[in-house]
Amino acid sequence: MTAGNTRDLLRDHAEPQRATYVELFFDVIFVFALTRLSNTLFHNLTWLGALHTVILLAAFWWVWVFTAWTTNRLNPAQPAIQLVIVPIALGTLIMAGAVPAAFGKDGLAFAVTYVVIQIGRAFFVTVALRGREVSIGSLQQLIWACFSGVLWIAGAFTTGPVRVLIWLFAAALGYTMTQLDFRLPRLGPARIATQAVNAEHLAERYQQFMIVAFGEAILASGGQFAAFGFKPDRVIALVLAFAITALLWRIYFYRAGLLLPAVIAASARPAVFARSASYAHLLMAGGIVLSSVGDEIIINHPFAAPNLVWSAVILCGPAIYLAGRARLDYLSFSRVALSRVIGLVVLVALAPVVAFLPPILIAVVAVVILLIIATSDTVSWRVRPSKPTPPPPGGRYRGMWRSQMTGWLRPRAAAARLARPVRGQSLRAQLRELCTACFNGGGARQVDAVRGLAGRRSGVRCPGRTAGTAAVGPRSPRRLARREARPDHGRCSGTRSHPVDGRIPSR
Repeated sequence: MTAGNTRDLLRDHAEPQRATYVELFFDVIFVFALTRLSNTLFHNLTWLGALHTVILLAAFWWVWVFTAWTTNRLNPAQPAIQLVIVPIALGTLIMAGAVPAAFGKDGLAFAVTYVVIQIGRAFFVTVALRGREVSIGSLQQLIWACFSGVLWIAGAFTTGPVRVLIWLFAAALGYTMTQLDFRLPRLGPARIATQAVNAEHLAERYQQFMIVAFGEAILASGGQFAAFGFKPDRVIALVLAFAITALLWRIYFYRAGLLLPAVIAASARPAVFARSASYAHLLMAGGIVLSSVGDEIIINHPFAAPNLVWSAVILCGPAIYLAGRARLDYLSFSRVALSRVIGLVVLVALAPVVAFLPPILIAVVAVVILLIIATSDTVSWRVRPSKPTPPPPGGRYRGMWRSQMTGWLRPRAAAARLARPVRGQSLRAQLRELCTACFNGGGARQVDAVRGLAGRRSGVRCPGRTAGTAAVGPRSPRRLARREARPDHGRCSGTRSHPVDGRIPSR
């Protein structure tokens, strides 16, 4: 393939970066795939059945997300790229057909199809774009796909728990290789963090996959309702199932889902951010699949005898979804909305409490909780709208749950540790923690105690605050950003040199 033809395969950044029709055609297959997953789990509501669903969902996700990243770099309007996407869609359809017996007689068909898709796509990109930097990363992805493929096919020749363990390890390998940036000896990492990302296109692809997942929930509910007709109890059950799905949709798109293109574009390393966002969407997709199983339970058995498993499915599906949504919240605004955390905890805590109720009443509980969360989102956004502020890679907001409360407690914990000698910890490390504690707004008593300890040990004076100042709360992300933008950020302004940047005076 000539250099000119190779250039035609790449996306043109000057053109509008929207999803193409072939990508939407590819997404349609996943409606069927997710429906097969939820229906299979509905007929096998056990811990083993749930584990099977997690493994198969991970396989489908890796197919979708790697294809989405491929079309983000390549131009799907080119016939050569379409000739790759359409066979992948066919392979995904075959995988979906093998889902009910994937851990039985159809395991080999599922595994071989999955491996052919992953290796074939990476091989095409490596060959078609040879001579370009992107081909090196595709080659490393191809090698990792071969490693993973060996496990998938080897597991297909086993049965029972052995297949489950091998495939679980193979599915986890997909996460591992992305976290390692497809690192290989001699070649090193694939340097995905430095690659250009079309933020508008990739955000739209994530949004479209969520629409596909919501469509699967609607399809599952409608299919179950059609089998019973317009009986009053089934109509009420359908309305409640639809309300759960609609509220989940609302919670996603308001507002992080709509702001996702701007968030990706505003992040320091868009490729790394998009990779992290993919895990949040995978978690939300898993919650939707479990929630659709709950919808089937509500419509099939609206007034059945109480069942703890059914209660857990109906309430924990939205809870898993909220966990993924909270992760996306953090990636978008460097914080997690308190309503999501409280809603998640309440849903999980109520699962055994309301187990004595029939499924239709448990659905009412889920609708009420989700409605409160959606209302809280609307009110809080109108009162205090937030701009996209993705956390810096490797920065102070690395942890997902490092909320305002965590930021208030952590400086005091650091100060309390520094108030007593730490065996094996150097003075430099202790003073580094001291400056961090003062900067984050630790309590006056703890910081003063630490300041005195540092003064006795090294004569270093930390000017974070004067003694006796009242304790203040944590600094907001906006104030932290302004502080970090100052030229003298990271250096104490005292008479002595900073313990990190300068030399520490001897005692």
